[in-house]
Amino acid sequence: MFHIHKRVLILKSREEEVVKEAEKILTAAGLDVKSWASDPVPVAGCGAHIRPSDWSGKKTPPGVVKGMVYHLSVYEEDEEKARKLLEKNLKS
Repeated sequence: MFHIHKRVLILKSREEEVVKEAEKILTAAGLDVKSWASDPVPVAGCGAHIRPSDWSGKKTPPGVVKGMVYHLSVYEEDEEKARKLLEKNLKS
């Protein structure tokens, strides 16, 4: 019989390295982790691909692929353990 496990999003970042580091930490602790990348919802309609940093004079942080958002999720029953591990071990 199949058991359906609900996943919970625990980390969302524009920096791929942050998500990869978090994935290593959680995997080393024995948690089942799923990560993926997606395009963000556009700021303006019709897929404008505009970021506030494009017109605010701020520079895009290093390691950021323009327009990508990286996600990390774990099973619902592992959420508390995962958050504690990331809080203790993740830099920034």
